[in-house]
Formats: sequence, C-alpha cells, structure tokens
Amino acid sequence: MGAWHAGKLVGFARAVIDTNLRAYLEDVVVDRAHRRRGVATAILERLLSELGTTHLVSLFSSAELAPFYRRLGFRPTRQVVMHLHTREPGSTARVYCLGRAANGFFMITPAKFIPSCRSSE
Repeated sequence: MGAWHAGKLVGFARAVIDTNLRAYLEDVVVDRAHRRRGVATAILERLLSELGTTHLVSLFSSAELAPFYRRLGFRPTRQVVMHLHTREPGSTARVYCLGRAANGFFMITPAKFIPSCRSSE
C-alpha cells in the first residue's frame, strides 16, 4: 500500500498474509519530509481495512514507535524476536527463478542457471 504526493511515493507498507488467519505487516516507511502528517496512519488504516477479517495482524516495532502502533490498536506481546543472518550486510542478493520441472513439480533455482531468468537480475 503506498501514498503519493505530487507524483512522488512518500510512504508505503506491505503485508504478508495467509488467507484469513494471520498477517504480518512489514516495511512501514514514510519519507522524513512527510512524517507526523498522518501519512503512516492513513496507509495503515487502509491496509488494515483491506485485511478485513484476518484473525491476527502482527508487526515488529522499535520502542520509540510503539505508542504510535498502540493508537492503532496493536498491543505488545511477550514473544522474543529472533533473527538469523544468512549473508553479510551489503552482500549481493541472490535472484531465484520459479519454474516447473520435467516431473511437473515446481522448483526454485538460482537465476544464474536459467537463461530466461537472468534478465531479472
């Protein structure tokens, strides 16, 4: 979900969802020049309305932004957040291609091995 001003993207947020059970909000971002003007609130209110009857909506937040999310109805939990870094920061991301194998199953293959996918690198 995005917000534009004068033809420029000034904020966005995205959700990962599995039908009606759970959704995870990520990357709630607003350009510095447009913060504290209701942009994030408008984006999230619209995104939450699009999620409709989803049972549980989660997000990670820094401590300083927690009051903002509380105003939208989010509450802290006792869960521990854990991360696994599989690459060094700044390393080149790998690009993968989803294709159907000869046996009919889908497979995910590094794009460098599939000529038709290399153009997306």
